Amino acid sequence: MLVSGGKWAIRSLLLCLLMTPLNTLFGWRGALKLRRPAGLWAFEFAAVHLLLNVRGTEEDWLRYPIPDYIAGLGVMGLSILTPMAATSTRWAMKRMGKWWKRLHRMVYPAGMIVISHALLESSNKRVAAHDSQAGIEVGLYLAILTVLLAVRIPVVRSALAQLRHKRNRFAE
Repeated sequence: MLVSGGKWAIRSLLLCLLMTPLNTLFGWRGALKLRRPAGLWAFEFAAVHLLLNVRGTEEDWLRYPIPDYIAGLGVMGLSILTPMAATSTRWAMKRMGKWWKRLHRMVYPAGMIVISHALLESSNKRVAAHDSQAGIEVGLYLAILTVLLAVRIPVVRSALAQLRHKRNRFAE
């Protein structure tokens, strides 16, 4: 469960990041309503992943608050997701104003940090013994994250939106 909890956190985070491109490319506005639940799932899976890791290696975590730099990356990713999860309500959006959007843009560095954490962890002998395909799977997650981040570059985003409009004109 240690490894799978982290994988599900990454999968949920990627799912959350996928919603905006689905709206941009296909005009599926319903996808935007799924962003918040997917982001909360990512936070919950990440929190459970951390708790299970702390419980499984209590001695290491008691001696050192963060046992190594790989765990440090995971804690850093969770530290970014925590205020985002805490402010994922309409009330927080109204109360924080423009700061809400700025805070929630931290999902991009959080994604890069947790993928880095997963890549480094997948090279760990303990993880490799448990899941020999972890490195390949995390590499795929990195490729997906790269595409999802590239879609957010303004030039790329507008080109994709134009493709959607051209496709819609052909359909008429």
